[in-house]
Amino acid sequence: DDLINLLVQNGVGITANLTLYRSMASTADELKAKHDHPESLMPIFYLDGWVNYLKGRFLELTADRDSWIETEKKVKEFIRLFKDAGGTVLAGTDTPWPYLFPGYSLHEEIHLLVDAGFTPMEALQAATGNAVKIFGEKADIGTVTPGKRADLVILRDNPLADIHNTLSIVRVIKNGRPVPRKNK
Repeated sequence: DDLINLLVQNGVGITANLTLYRSMASTADELKAKHDHPESLMPIFYLDGWVNYLKGRFLELTADRDSWIETEKKVKEFIRLFKDAGGTVLAGTDTPWPYLFPGYSLHEEIHLLVDAGFTPMEALQAATGNAVKIFGEKADIGTVTPGKRADLVILRDNPLADIHNTLSIVRVIKNGRPVPRKNK
């Protein structure tokens, strides 16, 4: 409690990185099964590097799976307590850690924050508006405000009803312009 209060009083923001702990607690097969076609999510040279990494150092790091599962639980509890005490939590992913796919892993992080006890709105704020709290008003990201970058993700379904609806992406707007969808 003392540490959490000290962090909150000093305006420290914490990036949860729950996807990293989930990745470390997963088996290589579980990680590989996340996506049918990972090559559609990122360049093949990254994927090849991950395969080589999984054969070596990553398997050493994740050998004590039970320890990583326990670590994930403790981090979730700490982040929830920190948030409940008024602390600012940011969503982060440590991409391109093996099998943390750019973009998709942020959705996983948001989902894990809800799993840790955040409301869907609090989890979405961790991935968006909380950046302004930490980086200040000079940050041109995080909120839909005149003069800021117009980066938006338009969803088909309401993420406040079900946080997994963050994946129901209809359109992406980057710097005020629609991003063309790639044909799959």
